[in-house]
Amino acid sequence: TKLCNVGRIAVRSTGTVRHLVGIDWSASEAGRALKVEAVVEASLQIVGDRLRVTVQLVDVKEDRPLWAEK
Repeated sequence: TKLCNVGRIAVRSTGTVRHLVGIDWSASEAGRALKVEAVVEASLQIVGDRLRVTVQLVDVKEDRPLWAEK
C-alpha cells in the first residue's frame, strides 16, 4: 500500500493480479503477463516462533533483482 504513494510507481490492485495466484510462474513471467516493468515478490518462512519475510523488486526484462531485503 505504501508503494502507491511513490510518484513513479503504479501499483496494480489485488483484483488485477488475483488470477495469477496458484500459477507456478516466475516473477518475470508474471510481470510479462501483466505488462509491467517490475514485480514485487515476497516469501514467508516460519521457523518455530520466528517469521522471516523476504521481499524483492524484480526487473521483468532482465529477470534480476533491483532491490531485496529480509
